[in-house]
Amino acid sequence: MSAIVGKIGALQAKLLKAENMEDLLSSNSVPEIAEKLRKTVYGEYIPNVEDIHRRDLESAIRKKYQSDLDSLKKYFTFPEKSIFEHIKFRCEIETVKRILRILSAGDEIEERFLICLPEVGKVSNVPDFISFLKDKPYHGILSSVHGAGGGVSRMENSLDYWYFSGLLKNLMLSRKAKRVVELFREQVDLMNMMWIYRARVLFGYERERVMNLLLPFGKRFRMQSLEDIASAESEDEILSKIRGTPYYDYFESAFRSLGEFLAERSVGKYLYRKFSSLTKNYMNDFEMAVGYLHLLEYEMRNIITVIEAVRYRMGKDMAWEYLVI
Repeated sequence: MSAIVGKIGALQAKLLKAENMEDLLSSNSVPEIAEKLRKTVYGEYIPNVEDIHRRDLESAIRKKYQSDLDSLKKYFTFPEKSIFEHIKFRCEIETVKRILRILSAGDEIEERFLICLPEVGKVSNVPDFISFLKDKPYHGILSSVHGAGGGVSRMENSLDYWYFSGLLKNLMLSRKAKRVVELFREQVDLMNMMWIYRARVLFGYERERVMNLLLPFGKRFRMQSLEDIASAESEDEILSKIRGTPYYDYFESAFRSLGEFLAERSVGKYLYRKFSSLTKNYMNDFEMAVGYLHLLEYEMRNIITVIEAVRYRMGKDMAWEYLVI
């Protein structure tokens, strides 16, 4: 067994189990969740503060992901190493999007929001913040959209496009990434379907506005197909346009029962199983590493969901329905 395969196996063995999530859900407060997490692999990242704020706890949890990503990256060379370096930008991109929303609302940036961009400093408006990002590889596209009068939502879309298109470009360079590329394209398809559903059915956006949200490099739906689906007026019409694809069953039962919530959970569980299967391919260390990082990402999302559920006294049974395990 190679060193990287052993490393991934050791990391995966320490992922939280269903019983760990049940225990976290039985907590009465965010500090109690933090105390329980200090006894797990997250412990070294969680500050020893008695009344920890949920944002600080979320930030600590995300540091675990960044640490594991850096640890795995050391085992690879080009082009796989470049893929991991690009993946690191995801947390940074999400932080930039959060800061753009905060500044556009006229609010102040608090340190706990700077999860992956701690050096921001004292910027107080969007132009200054974009200027601060001048050395970042995504600065050009962000500055261009802002200069053309694009609002925060357009800037967020441009950042997503920069990240996902760059990730695909890097993946295409690797001979080890064939299955990962296929799964990535499926993930884009499913993201696009969720965005179309939210934008058209829930928010009533016009088709042209919806198209600005979508990524044009899915597995089964490219631009012409996306334009057709984005013209749908209802759940039934969306379903009729994706009938015959492997995605139909995941959306059909969801749309007809609990709508967005169940659809998102169904998509999450579908992708969870797919990425989990990558970790079992011991002949491809890159697939295993990508699979593990996605499982860890779902685990972090579950913990954040637990934090919110405990905060708002949602109840264990109801909260469990929101987890992807």
